[in-house]
Amino acid sequence: MDQNTNRRQILRWLALVFLVSLVFRVLWVFLTESYSHVDGDSVCRLSATKAFVVGELDFFTSVHWLPLHFTILAIPSYLGVPLELGGRLLTAILGAGLCLLSYVWNRQFLSSRTAIVAALSFALWPQSIYLSSMALSEIPFVLFLLGGVLSLTRVSPSSRPLFWLYVSAILFTASNMIRFEGWLWSLVFSFALLVPSPHIPHTEKRDSWLRLALLWGLIAIYPLYSMMISAWKNQGDPTLFQDPKRIY
Repeated sequence: MDQNTNRRQILRWLALVFLVSLVFRVLWVFLTESYSHVDGDSVCRLSATKAFVVGELDFFTSVHWLPLHFTILAIPSYLGVPLELGGRLLTAILGAGLCLLSYVWNRQFLSSRTAIVAALSFALWPQSIYLSSMALSEIPFVLFLLGGVLSLTRVSPSSRPLFWLYVSAILFTASNMIRFEGWLWSLVFSFALLVPSPHIPHTEKRDSWLRLALLWGLIAIYPLYSMMISAWKNQGDPTLFQDPKRIY
């Protein structure tokens, strides 16, 4: 079997994994309701997104929530799809995409066949289906986070290292804007970029690498900016972010 034939077979299997994962997630969306389901976080996020859409909440200056997940949930409503249904369907699509990323991750350690079986197992894992059918932040957060990690693994002298570093930076920044845990990941990797690497042999590329590390580090502490802005907006003193009760 030549390489092209093998690649086409893998792509067909991955398309099947994506289709199966998407079908199960969409079915669960239509078989359940967010507001009657036992998940307070999902209900809260949908309610907050409604307030965001009509302009009653500003997540970009709030210490309570990071803004990107609510922006994602709001996208279908701007296209005429009911907010609850649209937000859950979009999460289901992202969940199916996460199944494909799980193949890419497992393929680094396993054979193609085993990695496909692992991705299919993840696609059929009940907890994964549940999280992917609710308006929760875990699925997009892990999707962007894993995408950032996988982008870093593509960095090599022969594969446009700065390109993959920028892609990774964008994905990690997206995870920062969804959950506060992303802050820690990006901060660690921004410091990792300061370590000399044989993948960046030339001085000018090394300078670009260092500038990216500095930019990435500044973006990584966005939650701190958010808390200080919220404290300044609500209390008139940005230093009050150290006392969350006084910020609210």
